[in-house]
Amino acid sequence: KLKRKDYIIANNYRLILLLLILGKALKLLVAERIVYLVEEYNLFLKIYFSI
Repeated sequence: KLKRKDYIIANNYRLILLLLILGKALKLLVAERIVYLVEEYNLFLKIYFSI
């Protein structure tokens, strides 16, 4: 844990931690985009779901 108290300043974090956070955010954005496109173009077949 860092000794610095200000958690808002990015310089208080190690670079690897910032990369992990950015990776998670990018993963979420890509997943949301894929879901949107699949729903928009009806790529899910209803046979796969009990609808």
